Amino acid sequence: MACVYWLEEEAKQLWEEMPETCRSHLEFINRVDSLSPGWVHAVKDWITFLRSGVVDWRNHPFSHPFSWYCLDSIVIQGNLLKHLSPQERLEVFQRMMTKYIPLQTRIFCLSKMSAEHFEVVIKKEPVHVLKGLCNWPFHRQFQEMTDRILSLLTKKEFREFLLNVICDKIAWDWMDCDYVELLNELWNKSPVHFKQHVESSEFFDILKKALNHDYKKPFEDQCPWENIFKIEKIIS
Repeated sequence: MACVYWLEEEAKQLWEEMPETCRSHLEFINRVDSLSPGWVHAVKDWITFLRSGVVDWRNHPFSHPFSWYCLDSIVIQGNLLKHLSPQERLEVFQRMMTKYIPLQTRIFCLSKMSAEHFEVVIKKEPVHVLKGLCNWPFHRQFQEMTDRILSLLTKKEFREFLLNVICDKIAWDWMDCDYVELLNELWNKSPVHFKQHVESSEFFDILKKALNHDYKKPFEDQCPWENIFKIEKIIS
């Protein structure tokens, strides 16, 4: 874990204290390939660095650019990210704010972005940034930019975002934020052509139920899970 989280002093200390027999057991990590997770490559390259005797890891020829390792959902949460240049961090954030990246990783990236990086990334991947903002601890920031949200999304992305709130929050009766109120605020402020696009979809009835949900009973009492699963297939 010291290698994965780029903890230099801890990695060196553990390596020094580790018997050679244990070091040898780690040699299997050398058998990595292009399909291996990024953190496996990080461990392999750290072992090579520790064996090399080079004092500073910055002077060691790692097998990939440092920014490449940060495309791993585990490595990015360690110390390496802060050693990247601002431009490298921006490039990492842009590549991590997509639907193929776990939501918790996207939330982490949002917590590490500068204001300048946020502006660039939200213009490039608005719907995926907004899905991240629709989580603690970003609820207030999300609510403050409701009007701007509508200017960033296409009508298709708007529908996708509404359905995402229903599937990931309201359907599970999350109570960390009033997601029904949030949904209503977005819906009421949305332009007519956005509403028309959603109203013409097969999921408008589910949206109406979500807009009127009062939390007194589980949402699944109004909308069976098979309907939720249909939505998830559309937006996944």
